[in-house]
Amino acid sequence: MTRSAAIVVGGALVAAVSGDASAEALEHAEHRFELGVPDGWARDGDALVWNNADTGERMTVTRIGAPNGDAWRGSKAFFAAIESGVVAGATGYKSIKRKRSKAGRVPTLDLWFENQTSRGDDVVTVMRFLLFRRYSVVLAVDTPATTWKQRRRAMRRIARGFKPWFPPPAE
Repeated sequence: MTRSAAIVVGGALVAAVSGDASAEALEHAEHRFELGVPDGWARDGDALVWNNADTGERMTVTRIGAPNGDAWRGSKAFFAAIESGVVAGATGYKSIKRKRSKAGRVPTLDLWFENQTSRGDDVVTVMRFLLFRRYSVVLAVDTPATTWKQRRRAMRRIARGFKPWFPPPAE
């Protein structure tokens, strides 16, 4: 089983960091998400970007400032429009899986697809959208297409570990 470090963003660290000294914790005042970063992943500078040199994988977290009221109302067209935007931005897009769900009370969209990087490498990308009311936070994990079937459980654990975090109620 992979040990992981709990990272909480949004004001406070709420979970203990496990694993070795390379595990990291970060705080961010605007984003409200929690992400378990498995061992072997190294932070790339100050950005919300991690690389795994052993597997050739790359993980990024991005914030998009757009309202998501239609996601909260369950609009199928809204979720289809998100996927259309990803299709338009991905070279050689080939869908593997699409899943709508909720993480707690926040709507989510998971997209698994094959595509090519700007360098021409074939990758499989897992994107998880946390659709807060006024903005979205998106996790993207790229893994080489040649190894994605062996790594899909690890990719699924990372995606499922990306979830909203809400501050505890004031006492």
